[in-house]
Amino acid sequence: MMLIGLLAGLPLILAIDLGWGDASVHSWAVAHTSVTLTGVGFIAISAAFDHLVHGETRAAGIAPDSLGAH
Repeated sequence: MMLIGLLAGLPLILAIDLGWGDASVHSWAVAHTSVTLTGVGFIAISAAFDHLVHGETRAAGIAPDSLGAH
């Protein structure tokens, strides 16, 4: 996730340098920031996952919820 987010920074740089317009710059900035922060969030969740889960049944319920599958 973080690699994809960081790669979205390349079109953001081009949009700024080549003057693609404010809407394009804003769109690429949102893509770059949101995907990168999602990757950071996944790292934080995975670091804390062992401390949050108590038993396999509970782990099976937490994993899909943390990924947004409702």
